[in-house]
Amino acid sequence: MDTGKGWLKALRLSILVVLAASAVAVGLAESRLAHRLIEGLGYPALCQELFSEVQSNYYMVRGLHPPQGVRLNIVNLRWVEENWAAGDGGDGELEVEEAIYKALMLIPDDVSLAAIRRRRALSIMAAAAAGEVYVVEDYFNPLDRVEASKTLAHELTHIVQGYYFPVQDHVSTSFDESQAWNALIEGDASYTADMYVERLKASEGCSAQGRGGEMPRSMVELWLFPYRYGVGFVSHLYDVGGWMLVDKAYYKPPNTTEQILHPEKYLMGEAYREVASPKPDGEYRILRTDRLGEYFVRVFLSTHISPETAAKASMGWNGDNFTYYKLDGGGDLFAWSIAWDTREDQEEFHASIKEFMTAVEATPLGDNAWRIGWRQLTVTEDTAEGGYVTYLEISAGREPRHTWEENPPWDTGYGVPSAVEAVDAESPPRPRAASSIGERGRCGEDPSVGLWEI
Repeated sequence: MDTGKGWLKALRLSILVVLAASAVAVGLAESRLAHRLIEGLGYPALCQELFSEVQSNYYMVRGLHPPQGVRLNIVNLRWVEENWAAGDGGDGELEVEEAIYKALMLIPDDVSLAAIRRRRALSIMAAAAAGEVYVVEDYFNPLDRVEASKTLAHELTHIVQGYYFPVQDHVSTSFDESQAWNALIEGDASYTADMYVERLKASEGCSAQGRGGEMPRSMVELWLFPYRYGVGFVSHLYDVGGWMLVDKAYYKPPNTTEQILHPEKYLMGEAYREVASPKPDGEYRILRTDRLGEYFVRVFLSTHISPETAAKASMGWNGDNFTYYKLDGGGDLFAWSIAWDTREDQEEFHASIKEFMTAVEATPLGDNAWRIGWRQLTVTEDTAEGGYVTYLEISAGREPRHTWEENPPWDTGYGVPSAVEAVDAESPPRPRAASSIGERGRCGEDPSVGLWEI
């Protein structure tokens, strides 16, 4: 992929779940006392009071003053659908992304990426866009002071990042690099929000109630990477050099997911190897070329083998190149070249591929080749320029089937539009630049539950 930003759109998945910080908080939110508080003080007033408190106390946590005049907007799901979920229909870029995910068996053939994008937009609980903070009243509960403060501190950090650091100037050149950059952005926001909550001296807990449809777990894993692993990366930097080292990372950011997964490699300045994919015979067009990274390899494998085996098999990653060719005869060729640190790493990946093929009940064709539905997968190994490279090719005699679902039927649970802090729907701001869009799970390590912040 040319910039990595377009690919991130494919990660707009749906997790429509209503989250509360604890059973006590849920009970309070549903109690008559909660309704009386909201009716008496007003929902917008409660939200604004809490936001002002977070702004006032923010410097004591992060050591940076928020810019003046940051506005808090209160919107509902209908507004989100009209302004943030609209315009994600079928286009050429989306078709390429969907073809890649299906070729790699990350999503089923009957899954609509367009519908997934729409559902993900409708799962947003809070966002930062154009220097302002947004909360969705259908999900955001100001009476749950701990979790609401954490959410607001997270979003306020995104405003602070844009004010103090060259966030808008950063351009990622690959999916792998964009994931690493997002991990810094979201890790900083999550770590700051967690530290803010610690200052409140409140205990955490969670309970969740499912709402909405399911989504491929592989997409959720890719989507949540910046949030799940970014906070560990930022925490490691903070432990080594405090906020000063975290701030310096904005000027020399991590450029691989390997550096996020292994922060010591970032501090050591460990780079990756440039790898080229072999070109097919005859005429062809290149629809996409990109570096996917160690974490993508892990998710690819863990879709059909154990997460532990996948993590171990991907740990020796030393660079890769993924290229999607459209052949002159109309077929597709997906070529993925992965470099490894050692021969042992290369062999371990090869063994994991064989386990993967067994798990999906692929038909062996001999010479490390298999057939899975419309796909034919071939694995070869080579030593190029003193390194170890695995070539994984997936060919298709026909184009993968694309599923477009512009308006899937499902219950959105719209709330009543807020008359306070109304937002101009004619030219709505989008949630932050695509290079830093993402959501963070609020309830432990399970990405199947929780509302999401961006």
